Amino acid sequence: MEPTIDTNLKGTFFCMRAALPYLRDSEGNIVNLASDAGLIGEKD
Repeated sequence: MEPTIDTNLKGTFFCMRAALPYLRDSEGNIVNLASDAGLIGEKD
């Protein structure tokens, strides 16, 4: 479970954090998207 959290949650968070200085300068926005596949799950 930890590798999934590292990829899906932490990866998104760290990418946003790295982009913040540039977005502040350009008055940009952050839009995060997700799917409902995480709620339903899929077979391996």
